Amino acid sequence: MTGAVSTRDDAVARAERIRAGIRSMAELQGDIAAAYHARDWEALGYDSWDAYVSGEFGSAMPRLDRAERRELVVNLRAEGLSTRAIAAATGVAQQTVNRDLAGDSFESPEPTPIIGTDGKTYEPRSSRPDMISDRQLAELNAGPAKPPITAEELDALKPKKVEPVKPRRRPITDQAEDAGWEIRKAADRVARILDDDRVERNEEQVARVLRGHLLFVQNTVATALERLGDDNHQQ
Repeated sequence: MTGAVSTRDDAVARAERIRAGIRSMAELQGDIAAAYHARDWEALGYDSWDAYVSGEFGSAMPRLDRAERRELVVNLRAEGLSTRAIAAATGVAQQTVNRDLAGDSFESPEPTPIIGTDGKTYEPRSSRPDMISDRQLAELNAGPAKPPITAEELDALKPKKVEPVKPRRRPITDQAEDAGWEIRKAADRVARILDDDRVERNEEQVARVLRGHLLFVQNTVATALERLGDDNHQQ
């Protein structure tokens, strides 16, 4: 299930695909599972999977309806992700993930071993609380009769709402520095393309594929310079 730890370029490309949206549920599932097993958070400088999901995607993660989410939850569980990792990736509480797994209507195989963020494999507990063996059922039925449960006891058994811990975000200055170097690398690549002697013969085709991107970057850079101050923040 686990593979080689990803390079930074692999992790950046995979994060961009996830941010771009769902071309198909299979592609989204595959990229999320690959990011988890290849430990993309380490390649991008995050302390944990939760921090990686929050820092890279935040609110950009596609919103799924209940049926889509349950399908994704079941499939990611089959890929070996823990319920906590799935909760971070799908933007729901871990309790919701457990409910999706316990009540899923999909045909899932036997519980898949969990691959933890430490890279170790763990045997899972059954996600279906109603699945007990015949022997356990017989032992329960053979036990002494118990008094009816009281309202207070029933209330105590209800799951308590637990506010999710806000994951630690990567420092904004580190993200800005990485973005700056990525812009420089992209600009260098464009400059090398324009210096190529084949551009003159293929100028129309090159302009067609590059012009829209360059205009977008031009507008974004102009907005950034206006926001940050092009005189006071130059290096």
